[in-house]
Amino acid sequence: MKSKINPTEILKRETDVWEIILYNDNVNTIHYVIATLVSCCKHGILQAEQCAILAQHKGQCSIKRGDYKSLLDLSFELNARNLRTEII
Repeated sequence: MKSKINPTEILKRETDVWEIILYNDNVNTIHYVIATLVSCCKHGILQAEQCAILAQHKGQCSIKRGDYKSLLDLSFELNARNLRTEII
């Protein structure tokens, strides 16, 4: 999923903290989501489980925080693995 943030806003918020939001879907199993979060985000099993459960029950969950540039590649990787994410 493409970020809805325009480049001007990225420059304004360069020093701010951004986050990757993981959205629930009806495609991936919770086990797949957990394994992907462990693999891509370097989450521990417990953290990955909590994020997956929150996304499943609340519809979304913040899974990683940091500067925009460092999150961009991670978001693309998660999207390539069929997880719906967005940087906000």
